Amino acid sequence: MKAERLGRADARISALWYRFSMAEPTARTASPIDEAARERRLEMQHLHAIEGNPLTAEEIAMFEMFEREGWSEEREHAYIVELIRRRAAIKKTG
Repeated sequence: MKAERLGRADARISALWYRFSMAEPTARTASPIDEAARERRLEMQHLHAIEGNPLTAEEIAMFEMFEREGWSEEREHAYIVELIRRRAAIKKTG
């Protein structure tokens, strides 16, 4: 019974994902500020790779989210600090 419910939930999630991924993308032009932020992010990623410390896919996705959603630098900083605190707490207890 439980496996059947999980199977139906997976099917619903798959259907929603399919509808979302097949939707027509909205035309959106980047503002000069967005384009500058994107260029800085790409340069930062490149410099990290040169230094032998490339960003993980999770980190790249996080910075793209900041850029896409227009987060302020203060909000980005607070998010990253909280993320580090949570990971440190997990390591202490683990």
